[in-house]
Amino acid sequence: MIQFNFEIFADLIAAITFLVAACVGFLQGKRKRNSALILLGVASVGFGTSVGFQAISYMILVDNFDVALIMKEISVLLSVLGSVFVFTFVNYVWFERMRLAFLIPVVIIATLEIASIFLAEGLVPYYFFDGETLIATSIGKTGYLLIFEMIFANIGLNLVIIAYWTYSYLKAPATLKKTVRFLLIFIWLSVFTGIAITVIVRFSPNGSLNLFL
Repeated sequence: MIQFNFEIFADLIAAITFLVAACVGFLQGKRKRNSALILLGVASVGFGTSVGFQAISYMILVDNFDVALIMKEISVLLSVLGSVFVFTFVNYVWFERMRLAFLIPVVIIATLEIASIFLAEGLVPYYFFDGETLIATSIGKTGYLLIFEMIFANIGLNLVIIAYWTYSYLKAPATLKKTVRFLLIFIWLSVFTGIAITVIVRFSPNGSLNLFL
């Protein structure tokens, strides 16, 4: 039986959105000969395929956990690679060249996170009881994988995104201030809301609240 819920639907929409963004990045990057847009396109491919594999993983979780687990491992790997390319994009645009001092810790943490996928119980099913029925909702990270993900994606990546957009707002010409200000407020709100929800979901007991969030 293939399950389908709101989380899977949201993942599929996110996958399509990221892949469309990737196409735009590649086409505009090639047309304008802009390497930064191509880097952003590669990052979008990573994130798009990541949430796509995650959606498939959750769809087949009920009937085939082993295959679902492999799909989730691929999803984590692609997400990490996408994050690395976001850091690379920001590094390239911000400094107008690659600074290894900025990227070396990124690569180290990314490597540790990828390695931790294969540690014992790096990924476990999230579930809760509805009466006497055991309901598996997704596959989540635990142990070292959860620690590295919190450092790398939920803290490091989001702080870099906030810093990048804040810097962009401060440097934006007067004609773009209003647009960039709107994006900046939206990104600040979405990042901190996302971090709060992630912390609650990861560290609260399994239950219907986790599924809702």
